[in-house]
Amino acid sequence: DFSRQGMQGLVVDGNIRDASGIRAMKQIFPVYARGIQPSAGKGDMPGTVGEPICMGEENVVVETGDIIVGDDDGVVVIKLMSNSVAAPETESIASDRMERLLAEAERIEAREEAVLKEIEDGNALLDCL
Repeated sequence: DFSRQGMQGLVVDGNIRDASGIRAMKQIFPVYARGIQPSAGKGDMPGTVGEPICMGEENVVVETGDIIVGDDDGVVVIKLMSNSVAAPETESIASDRMERLLAEAERIEAREEAVLKEIEDGNALLDCL
């Protein structure tokens, strides 16, 4: 069981099956994948834990310490630290970067909510942008 291994979610750079069961666990253990297929995989590519990987069409490198944020629209990798930064400075740099990222995310969310309200009020989408 992944959660017993300390994982808080799973990102699959491929398809999954048993989608209804996975959706039912979404609040406990979120799983994100490229798509759904009815047949089982071969199991010949077991994956790795704790090692850098490349995923997605952009070949994004994901490393231990990166933050993964996902929703129904997709997954984003947030890199808080560079491996080249000296250890005593990393926590301060990561904290500052996270604060900036969260502030930007909140700004975007507020704008999206405002656009949705304008649409609910009868305005055309293109007029709201």
